[in-house]
Amino acid sequence: MTEINDIANVETTDFPIHRIIETRVRWRQVYEGLQLIESCIEQGILVPPDRPFGGMLGREWQLRLAELPEQLRANLKTRVLPAIRACCRHPSAPHQLREFEKSAVSQITGAITDAARARVQMNKACSSRPSRATQLKALRAAQNLLSGVLMVLDDILAVAGARDGSVK
Repeated sequence: MTEINDIANVETTDFPIHRIIETRVRWRQVYEGLQLIESCIEQGILVPPDRPFGGMLGREWQLRLAELPEQLRANLKTRVLPAIRACCRHPSAPHQLREFEKSAVSQITGAITDAARARVQMNKACSSRPSRATQLKALRAAQNLLSGVLMVLDDILAVAGARDGSVK
């Protein structure tokens, strides 16, 4: 929690909504890739090793899944939280965005905590020979985590009035 409180002191003069948009696009790609991998496993199909799945190759999905919680936590702490604070405190920010800051920060902080908890589940999918059920459980845990983050980012962008990368 101390790291998050340190971020509270971040000040900037720009309006970094692009950081939130870029983050949303990236994690949406990962989410969709995990859905495709889950579909392969559910159907009993071997995940094609050279096929791209949301920025990762099929042969590396288990390793990338194990790294996902920490990467997500780091991204939310170092990129998203400071961007939210900067956007909400910017002089040209819409009134509703300024009022939304506390809620957005609370939701992102919750996602950071959820990512830490999900690490154990996702690491199980990387064991030497995980069962199909273990793999599916880990994939679903990752998708639930990402789904929550994407919803928060969508809310922030909606309140900010961001459409197609621009703020209105």
